[in-house]
Amino acid sequence: MMGFVKPEKLLICLFFLLIGIIILNPLYAQELYFKNLTVEDGLSQDDVNSIVQDSYGFIWIGTYDGLNRLDGRNLETFRRETGNPASLPDNRVSALIEDQNKRLWIGTEAGLFSYYSLLKEQFIRVKSPENVGIIFNFLHTSDHSLYALTSTGVLKLNETAEPRFEYIPNLSNTHIRDGIQLPEGDIFFAGNSGIFYLNDNNLVKLLNPEKLTFTSLIYTNKSILAGGNTGLFTIDSVDGIKKLQNSQMPEASIMSMTKDQTGNIWIGTQNHGLLQLDSSLKYANQITSSRTNPRGLLSNTILKLYHDRFNNLWVGNRHGLCYTNLHNSGFNAIDLQSLNRPNVRSMSVEGSNLILGISNEGLFNYDLKSDRLEKIKGLNIDYVNQIAKIDKTLYVCSNRGLQVLKGDNNLEQVLNNPNHPTNIKCIEKDHYGRLFIGTPEGMLVKENNEVKWLREAFPSLQNFSQYHIFRMLFDPNFNQLLIGTISKGLIVLNIEDNGHVTRLDKEVLMGVKGNPVTNTSVWCFHQGKDNTTWIGSDVGLFKRKGNSDFFEQVEVEGVIDKKIMSIIEDSHNKLWLSSTHGLIHYNPNTKKVKTYTYDDGLLSSSMTEASGYYGKQLFFGTTNGVNYVNPLEISPNPYHPQLLLSNLKVNNELVKPDVKLFGSVILNENINSTERLSLNHLQNNVSLDFSGTNYANNSRNNFRYRLEGYDNEWVYTSTNSFISYSKLDPGNYTLHVQIEDNEGNWTKKSIRLPISIIPSPWKTKLAYAIYAIIICLMISGFIYFWFHKERLDHQIELDQIKINQDKELRDKQLRFLVDVGHEFKTPLSLILAPFNDLMNRTLSTEQKKMCMEIVSRNIHRMNFLVNQLLDFGKISEGEKLVKVTKKDLRQAIIDYTKAFQWQVLHEEIDLRLNLDKCEGYFDRNVLEKGFYNILSNAFKYTPSGGVIDISLKVEKLKDFEYAIITVSDSGPGVPDSQKELIFERFYHGKDRASSGIGLHLAQSLIQAHGGSISVEDSELGGTKFKIRLPISSNYYDDKAIDENIEEVFDTGKYEDSVFDDEAIEKGETILIVEDDHDLRNYLKMSLQNDYSILEASNGEQGLFLAEENLPDMVISDIMMPLMDGIEMCQKLKSNKDTSHIPLIFLTAKTDVEYQKKGLEAGAWDFINKPFDSEALHRKVDNILETRNKFKTYLMDQNINLDIKSHYTSYDQKLIKNINQIIESNFNNPNFTVNDLASKVGLSRMHLHRKLKTLVGETGRSIITSVKIKYSVDMFDNGCDRVQEAMDAVGITNYGKFNNNFKKIMNVTATEYIANLKQKK
Repeated sequence: MMGFVKPEKLLICLFFLLIGIIILNPLYAQELYFKNLTVEDGLSQDDVNSIVQDSYGFIWIGTYDGLNRLDGRNLETFRRETGNPASLPDNRVSALIEDQNKRLWIGTEAGLFSYYSLLKEQFIRVKSPENVGIIFNFLHTSDHSLYALTSTGVLKLNETAEPRFEYIPNLSNTHIRDGIQLPEGDIFFAGNSGIFYLNDNNLVKLLNPEKLTFTSLIYTNKSILAGGNTGLFTIDSVDGIKKLQNSQMPEASIMSMTKDQTGNIWIGTQNHGLLQLDSSLKYANQITSSRTNPRGLLSNTILKLYHDRFNNLWVGNRHGLCYTNLHNSGFNAIDLQSLNRPNVRSMSVEGSNLILGISNEGLFNYDLKSDRLEKIKGLNIDYVNQIAKIDKTLYVCSNRGLQVLKGDNNLEQVLNNPNHPTNIKCIEKDHYGRLFIGTPEGMLVKENNEVKWLREAFPSLQNFSQYHIFRMLFDPNFNQLLIGTISKGLIVLNIEDNGHVTRLDKEVLMGVKGNPVTNTSVWCFHQGKDNTTWIGSDVGLFKRKGNSDFFEQVEVEGVIDKKIMSIIEDSHNKLWLSSTHGLIHYNPNTKKVKTYTYDDGLLSSSMTEASGYYGKQLFFGTTNGVNYVNPLEISPNPYHPQLLLSNLKVNNELVKPDVKLFGSVILNENINSTERLSLNHLQNNVSLDFSGTNYANNSRNNFRYRLEGYDNEWVYTSTNSFISYSKLDPGNYTLHVQIEDNEGNWTKKSIRLPISIIPSPWKTKLAYAIYAIIICLMISGFIYFWFHKERLDHQIELDQIKINQDKELRDKQLRFLVDVGHEFKTPLSLILAPFNDLMNRTLSTEQKKMCMEIVSRNIHRMNFLVNQLLDFGKISEGEKLVKVTKKDLRQAIIDYTKAFQWQVLHEEIDLRLNLDKCEGYFDRNVLEKGFYNILSNAFKYTPSGGVIDISLKVEKLKDFEYAIITVSDSGPGVPDSQKELIFERFYHGKDRASSGIGLHLAQSLIQAHGGSISVEDSELGGTKFKIRLPISSNYYDDKAIDENIEEVFDTGKYEDSVFDDEAIEKGETILIVEDDHDLRNYLKMSLQNDYSILEASNGEQGLFLAEENLPDMVISDIMMPLMDGIEMCQKLKSNKDTSHIPLIFLTAKTDVEYQKKGLEAGAWDFINKPFDSEALHRKVDNILETRNKFKTYLMDQNINLDIKSHYTSYDQKLIKNINQIIESNFNNPNFTVNDLASKVGLSRMHLHRKLKTLVGETGRSIITSVKIKYSVDMFDNGCDRVQEAMDAVGITNYGKFNNNFKKIMNVTATEYIANLKQKK
């Protein structure tokens, strides 16, 4: 085939191939990033001589000062302990290996042997021959033989009852440092004495004419490599020892070697760092330490190399331990270490040149071919904000303005106007060719070589100066300029067809809940290959797809709320997002997210807004340089981490195998080998540590655990590697622990540890059986006594029930008698008091007639109450009362209402009768008693001027006729919660003025008549009672019908005379508050000759009249509808306008508790019903006379005296305040009553009424009195000049002063002073 290719074309192909190799070679070199472990991290000592990984996965590290065990997170140190044979025999550990019996063999520089049992977690010291030199290494062969390689020969372990090491013949006194067994079984040893071959215990020394010394052996590609003080050698049985020829490999003394999974040979040298050979033994790389590289080697002298099962390379040296994972993460870095922490803020790839903007350093050109960094000089640029290529022109936005980078790396200034800002943030071009230039003070527009502020070019955009513009993108699909600002969100400018620019007047960044996102910073834009526009911001990623006007927030964990600084798209349409916490790889289709950080090879987890492309390579700026990656070369690490358990603790005590703790041995072997954990009841507080073998990147270790039988859900953690459960109940549990693999999946190979908590001895099945037997014996022993006691208790219970029933009955009877007694006291008072007036007072003929009518009416009223009680008793006994006869029901109802004619006239009640014609069979007497209670209830609760509507209708149902009677009122109504209760016996709700039998009796009588009664809300606003009464003769049996009954309803006994309501106007006014019409009328008649009388039928009306008229006294009942007397008294006394009015309770309630409540409310006295009218009259006179005398005394003596026993606290304060105000205004001659009223907070009229009531004087007279009394005090205390006293009290007119003084003191001021001098 080669013969058909022209030589010229072949040369051209070879040339470009060579160029490609030169260009790409620096980009594809694998870099290793080491983590370090030193004394500062807990390592026992920095000289690391031996390293091994045990079968569980722990890393053991031997140093010159003890042995260390690493589990990925924690480091545990073991040392020699004096007097403890179960500790290390020597701290200078030089060799480590694990055998097939899970014994970790330990050799020391002192030639001492011991092993650590991984199962029993204890050290065992092993005897060794005398004068054993330094133990350099161990060799464990395929036949499970163990050799110790020392400075004095080779020893072999003799497995007896007490294991011991013995010298191999012909290999004593031979310096051996390393050994190896070939796959065929042959064994080679190497050391200062040369190289030896052992076969069937026959020792053969290979030819070593140059007497070379060797330190290590390794087998690869069917060849044996030997490292020595003078380099690397190959060995075979034919040619012997031969030096490996590799011109690129430096000459170095080799200290240790190891081989990784891919066949690479890693060589540790003295002073030359770490060397790498590939599987074909070609030199690949040299890694050395650097003080400027925190992730490099600690030292160039390497003492020990070890490659573990998880592809980690461990490097022991003089300054500690370095380790890394050999899996290539795909991330590489460009060497910018010549700069101090290069913070790359902007980037552009131009051919093979990488243009970089580095903070505080300027603009640089990195040649990807020669791997050379060169600074672009000129203009002294410190910060490069953006490098943008527009129409093949490379614009540089910097703190020195806007420049163009020419092909010769020279910068040319674009903005030459000194008035323009120099700090340019970004630049963008629209489809009209205009350049939009973003600055911290707004935006500039460059069109046709003319530069203007945007607000000048488009006046409607005046407020743009307030925006700090950071990035821009012109979206040709929408003809929009997208502007990202700092802290002000996204601004959208519409580019119209005529080139005019307007701002979109709505917010387009929408959060996950559909709410606008405004106060955020927008850092970057990206136009996707599918025309999706992406935006990076402080709160994550936004996208606009299709024709949508809005950018929707991407709600994906790992992206949302991340600060996205740049966005680029790879060849598979996946996004790479630079954030301040790493590089995010986001697949928009699957929503899968993976974040790469410093631990994955990034120079810094803090990414910047700089990014770019070079072929398939993606470049990213960080705060410490530039990383690049080919997404196609990123492959998952095939070595998944393994779980490790350690530090099992019970009750916070560390558990060791075969050690008894809290009553039993918990572990028989290492927790990682334990298949089941059995604990007693004292060991139910359990904790243990867990970790993963992802040593090189343990921050990526995510765990979850769940104790089956205790936890309902998994417990997730990445930082806390500690499991703890307290006070576990007896039972069986299973502990599951899982670790996340490198792809974010939970590994199938997890830890499953069954745990059993054995119950305490007293909670076992045997214990419960014994308890059951004991309980049965106790039950059988006490069963007789129980039955005997049960009979006795039953009898006592029956007796107690009877006692309680009797007590409840007595309480009801007593309460009933008390309430009935109250019902009787009012008519008794209206019999006794008028009768006494007839006997003891001289009355007019009209007054005598009225007294006789009151007495007669209340005698009938008492008779009616007695008949109600008798009917109540008959109904309770089940006696039938009904005897029906045919009557006119309409006329009967009219007759019933005549009993309330007085209330209709006196209370101005609108009584409406809507009665249809109705004749039928009914018991007029029974209906009268029931209907009277309904009407009485309506008149009692209907206010003055209210409405009572009575209707009568007839309806026919089946074969019977029914009379439907309704009584509606405009009273307060009945609450819905009480509608079902008001007909119950003894129920009276909050109204203790009722005995609780009226409505119950009405219901019982109507039901005895075959009817029904119900209550509902009235259209008038009050209550509506509805009576449904059968009036057909065929409804009643023959025994209930009596055609011979003749009844005459005496309406006269309920008629009431109407007398003159006009009261004789007197000096004092008395307000009478009483719900009983007769009693209120009688009190008015009894007192109206001496006082002006005001009337109220309930507490609410009485409170209103008192506040409006300010009477001199109030006489009130206690139990009244709407508002009782005690509540009215409390409100009167709490009102500053009425607090001074004395109040007397006139009531049938003689209980001490009621009197105590009334006196606490502010009442002056109690008068009990029935009462003597003369005694009432005398008590009223005495109270008013006492108050009037006290007023005079106040004015004649001293307005400042203590009035606590006569007035409320408010009145006391008022009088004291008035006196102080007058005295404080003596020097004001214009001080008037209006000023006094204003200062005490009352109107002049209210102050006048208050003072007239309290002290019987006007405001003006009180001001004058206080001034004169003050002058008298001055004269009494030595003042002998009238003018001085006048000046002190603010009176300028001598005549006025002298007249007022004489009026009060009965002498003139001059005479008063003369009298004082004569007394002296």
